[in-house]
Amino acid sequence: MAAAPRAAPTGTPTDEAEVPHDIGSGYVIERKLGIGSYATVWLARTTASETAQSTVVAVKAIERSRLTKKLQENLESEIAILRDFSHPHLVGFVELRKRPAKIFLVLEYLAGGDLQKFIKARKRLKEPVARRFLGHLASGLKFLWSKNLIHRDLKPQNLLLTDFSDDGFLKIADFGFARHLETAALAETLCGSPLYMAPEILSFKRYDAKADLWSVGAVLFEMLAGEPPFSGRDHRELLKNIKRKALRLPRDVAVSGECLKVLQILLKRDPIARCAFEEFFANAFVSGTGELSPAVFEPPMATVREDHEHDDLLPASPPLAASPPLAASPLAASPPAASPPAAPSLSDPTARPLDDEGLRAAETLAHGAMVLVKVADDLSRDVDEELDATRGR
Repeated sequence: MAAAPRAAPTGTPTDEAEVPHDIGSGYVIERKLGIGSYATVWLARTTASETAQSTVVAVKAIERSRLTKKLQENLESEIAILRDFSHPHLVGFVELRKRPAKIFLVLEYLAGGDLQKFIKARKRLKEPVARRFLGHLASGLKFLWSKNLIHRDLKPQNLLLTDFSDDGFLKIADFGFARHLETAALAETLCGSPLYMAPEILSFKRYDAKADLWSVGAVLFEMLAGEPPFSGRDHRELLKNIKRKALRLPRDVAVSGECLKVLQILLKRDPIARCAFEEFFANAFVSGTGELSPAVFEPPMATVREDHEHDDLLPASPPLAASPPLAASPLAASPPAASPPAAPSLSDPTARPLDDEGLRAAETLAHGAMVLVKVADDLSRDVDEELDATRGR
């Protein structure tokens, strides 16, 4: 018998008065998993029958009274996508139940929790593990892209794992901001999480599906470095840092040249210069095909960056250490059975340590600042009303 999936450290004590008994028959609520601004997520178990065994599910109980018009639109979009599309690397839809006071969205339960908690526990992920998770993310995105869908809120908190280990499978979740968007179409809505937003969105410019690719690059960077590629006290400083600062991995992080190349093609500040989806999906590092060569950096700036008009403001960066060759691995293959060695310390003075609380605080400050700016510009109708610091999974 296969071992039960290892669960992420999650869940809170449940007050019986809070349990949503109005969900109806067929489910037994066990405990609370998380709470957000307008919804609570519960761990539940289906009632066993003569023809079906009991299974564990996640129940998102949404308070109708807390839904604004915009949140209602986001919810309807999320439900439509989850119900209409199924893929191994998208969180699974079970059913929808509507009640007078609540809407119950029943989803596949992923015991591994979200990628952010996994990164926090590991400090940094070894390149083979990061590459494997990136392959899962690319597989799910390729499916969405084939349906002309853009996610618009890719970040570690919205990437869930089946198992809290290197052997887990990654699945994309939270489609509240996802929209149908033709490849050449442009959007104007400000949404997502600042630390993972493409610079064109932070600049209040029109953007296309390539904004998702910047977010993918930011997620890959955080898996390897233990922190997002850029930070700032608010969205203005964040954007300034993206435009003016060199993007470096910490000195003690060794990656292959192929991995570095993927970071370079994804984290292009200019969306026109950023890689196309076809190039991303066909990349050997992303697809898990071919062996990887050690990285050797000769240029004076061994940094994940692109040339731009502020080159004179960029300090020299030390060379990154080369990593040994990595064996080829299929897209959905499990990593080696042996656990990776302990992650190195983030004590390097050139690195920017950012723990979980700091990251969430930075997101909250940046997000709040963007809301104020959008109100001032009379564009507040499309600003995300849900702060990441209060969202529960």
